[in-house]
Amino acid sequence: MHHLREGELIIDVQLRGEAHLKIPYPLVEVVPRKFSGDLFEVLRPLHDPRGETEPAQVLIQIGVFVLEDELVQTFRGVGGKIDFLLPGNIDERGLPETAVQMNMQVCFWNFSDELFRIASHTIIIILMRFITPYPLALLLAFLAGVPGLPAEPGGVSPEDSVPLVNLRIRSFPPEAELFLDGRALRPVRRDGSWREYRINPEDGPVELSAPGYRERPIHLMGASGVLELEERLLPRNGPLLLAGEFPTGASPKSVLFLPGNRLVVPLLRDRGAEVFRWSRGEGALRMEYLTTLSPGPDDGDVAFVEPLLLQRRGEVWISRMDPDELHRFDLRSLRWLERISPHGRWPKVMVPERAEERVYVANWLSESVSVIDASSGAVERTIAVGGQPRGMWLSPAGGFLWVCLFSTGDIEVIDLEQGEVVYRLGLPRGAARHIVASPDNRTLYYTDMYHGTVSMIDAERRVVTRTRRVGPNVNTLVPDPRGEFVFVSVRGRNNPADYLLPGPEHGRIVVLDARTLEEIQSIWARRQPTGLAVSPDGTLLAATDFLDDNLAVYEIRR
Repeated sequence: MHHLREGELIIDVQLRGEAHLKIPYPLVEVVPRKFSGDLFEVLRPLHDPRGETEPAQVLIQIGVFVLEDELVQTFRGVGGKIDFLLPGNIDERGLPETAVQMNMQVCFWNFSDELFRIASHTIIIILMRFITPYPLALLLAFLAGVPGLPAEPGGVSPEDSVPLVNLRIRSFPPEAELFLDGRALRPVRRDGSWREYRINPEDGPVELSAPGYRERPIHLMGASGVLELEERLLPRNGPLLLAGEFPTGASPKSVLFLPGNRLVVPLLRDRGAEVFRWSRGEGALRMEYLTTLSPGPDDGDVAFVEPLLLQRRGEVWISRMDPDELHRFDLRSLRWLERISPHGRWPKVMVPERAEERVYVANWLSESVSVIDASSGAVERTIAVGGQPRGMWLSPAGGFLWVCLFSTGDIEVIDLEQGEVVYRLGLPRGAARHIVASPDNRTLYYTDMYHGTVSMIDAERRVVTRTRRVGPNVNTLVPDPRGEFVFVSVRGRNNPADYLLPGPEHGRIVVLDARTLEEIQSIWARRQPTGLAVSPDGTLLAATDFLDDNLAVYEIRR
């Protein structure tokens, strides 16, 4: 949307309706990011992970969000978070009349009404390192028009007229079309799944539309040059309705609902696991960042994978692949308690006994399952399995542990009294990833990433009864606590060079009928949807987008 280069910030905004402003400012990094939710409320602290950031050395993340004519600004600084909504006041010097001083001496403010109008569904995220206690006021003075603006904001000279915008767009679904005043627009160029249009932004907003989906308006006023967008449309019908999207740290691997309207999101390539609190109000879902779970300031804090709730014990555990650890946190205070070694390489999924006396841990590289005393953290024994273990399910009586083998595609059953594998289902070679049970524990559901399938298993007879192809790279699945649905994350096709790079398509969240595996709804997500969790009351579904550092929350309608 804007041409940004390191060392200079150029915000080409339409100030108070007409005047354009170019603002140079020293930058550490510039990261463009795209969103299209109904409410944008973001930005977590970015600072020294040791917590030793000085007041004059604060790294702040700033975002500009525009949806229709409403502007929501949220700033999170070191030591706290404050949300600001329109309207606000600016004094005659262009500075905020009321500034809030946080405990790290970071200044926040309200922006005045009609200050910004930029293309909707786009977020410009800027990382700045300030060297004075109140540098934000200086930036605000620029944005408020103190230097470099015409005395009268009304006129625009001919040379400042808005040129045509080259809009490059990739849509999901791919068959979606752009419309202007009800007329379908023809692309001037196609590049694979990308289409390019030349549009006069003064003609008004264009609309992305496809049969069966909700229309998406795209506002171009204030945009210039080349604007590149990836937009997805949401279906009109179905049980899932997007309630909101919220940024996370790098590579959110999984998600879990915790008591107290909280969500925990382990991060594979960022610091620890983030905790959010959600609430409903005024017809919108709001998400508040609470804290980051971390072993301590001297820790590398990366490679966190899967969470486990031990509610009877008042604890939450999180596995960490490298350096082969489990971390125990207090459920109420979220305080770190203990580091546990599972005696296995790359621990991932954890499953508790019903009484929470033991925890079973799948060790990916060691091809083993560890049995851990939940009180002492001691490893009672390790059990060898026939491949790389991932998803697990424990029978209600606690006698048998089912283990998905990603490296072979088979599922093994461990007799926990004997401490060894006693049964193999003999499934076709593939990549068995995740396994869950229906509320009555009679039916098991498992995903195979290689085949892109979801299958049903009769738990008593230990036989596959039904299989359905869902899509490429099927990931996680979670059951509906009321027994109606099974929710599945489908990652989509990989980038041929590396699956950690954006691929040719977005992933999807698929809703299946729990009895028949018939598809009820398919929602385009973002890049590589991975983690899934359903709230205990069955009203919300949380999903993480691994490559877009995003947490999406859907309402489950019945």
